[in-house]
Amino acid sequence: MLPLCNNVEGIEQGDYEVSREGAIDSCKTDYMVETADVSSCRSLRSDSQRNFCLEGLAKKLKTPELCDELKFSGLGANEELSIRERCRDGTR
Repeated sequence: MLPLCNNVEGIEQGDYEVSREGAIDSCKTDYMVETADVSSCRSLRSDSQRNFCLEGLAKKLKTPELCDELKFSGLGANEELSIRERCRDGTR
């Protein structure tokens, strides 16, 4: 993984704050998307980071099938379908 990400500091902007760990995770996820690293993206433990990564890869690689791998908890079927459709729209 990109060693540069380990040097990232947290971000504070007004009421919005990202911890150092969160900033490092975001950096690594961005790197996975930029390098089209599908297997590393699929192995992310956090659903939100994994979804962000898979959606980014789906758009970058024009691969709508990756949208079907998005995971959700606490959402209804209609909400999940809407999010997956938005993801697929971005791959066209």
